[in-house]
Amino acid sequence: MAVSVQVNDKAVQVQLGDLRGKVTDVRPLLAIAGNLMLASIHRTFLDEGSPAGSWPRLALSTLKKKGYTAGHKLLIMSGRLWKSMTLWIEGNTMIIGTNVVYAGAQNFGSADRSGGSVGAQARIKGRGVSVSAYDAARVVPFKRYGITSRNGKNVRVRAQGMSSRTKYDVKAHKRFQNIPARPFLVFRPEDPGRLASGIEAYLGGASVTIPAAGGPITFRPGGAR
Repeated sequence: MAVSVQVNDKAVQVQLGDLRGKVTDVRPLLAIAGNLMLASIHRTFLDEGSPAGSWPRLALSTLKKKGYTAGHKLLIMSGRLWKSMTLWIEGNTMIIGTNVVYAGAQNFGSADRSGGSVGAQARIKGRGVSVSAYDAARVVPFKRYGITSRNGKNVRVRAQGMSSRTKYDVKAHKRFQNIPARPFLVFRPEDPGRLASGIEAYLGGASVTIPAAGGPITFRPGGAR
């Protein structure tokens, strides 16, 4: 028995025509995807990694030096790195990144020349930082100790005078780091689904609202925001 199948593809052709019209300009789709990823990156900062809490904790020496307090979020102090995350759209290309010079060391990690097991080895070409020779000064308080008589007893006393500055030369040298990787430019497990849902909703004629550090951003079909 011969079997024939007849397909009325008129509705499909209309839908495809509408879809082609919507994606003629891909910039709105890139903007939606890019802003969804920016929101994801900020979420990773707040969660201190993906999965949450996966970033290595700070060393005790760093905690004391930086003056961090309880509840402090890793990589968020001045907010410079957090705020520097930027989205660029050029033609059909979307780029997310930062121009903060230390971002790479924080994201990928950088271990010192002693051969630490954390991150990329700093002794590999390009990992160390060259520091030119410079003059420095060490401030030393003037102190004087002696014995004096008080109520018929000899007691030890200390007199402290004005601080003196001792200058010294620092020779040119190579500075290395020992920073564990705390990746923030990553895809979270939920990102692919969120990207697909956002783009499908927009192509289906619905508005897409994305949480952002400066307030929610809404993309409406037709180009309105």
